[in-house]
Amino acid sequence: MDAIYFFLTIALAVGLTMLFTWFKKNNITLKWNEWVLGILGLLLALFAIQHTYASATYEFEYTSAWIVGVIVLLLAVVPLLFAARSVRRRVDK
Repeated sequence: MDAIYFFLTIALAVGLTMLFTWFKKNNITLKWNEWVLGILGLLLALFAIQHTYASATYEFEYTSAWIVGVIVLLLAVVPLLFAARSVRRRVDK
C-alpha cells in the first residue's frame, strides 16, 4: 500500500475533526440534506484524488488522469457549495 493513502486518511481525519469541533463551538447543526451533499462532495473529491494518483502512477496515463481528476473535482465542488450555501443561509437568519 502506498504512503499517500495513509497520509490522505490522516489529513481527512484531522480535517473532519477540526470541522466538527468548529461546528460544535459555533453551535451549527446540519440538516439531513446537507449531510448527503457533504458526503457526496467528499466522496467525489476522494475519487478524483485516487483516480488521478492511480492513473498517473500505475497506468502512466497523465493526460487522462489530470483531465478526469479536474472534471470530477469540479463536480465535487458543486454539492459542497450547495451545502455550504444552505448552512450559511440558515445560520444567518
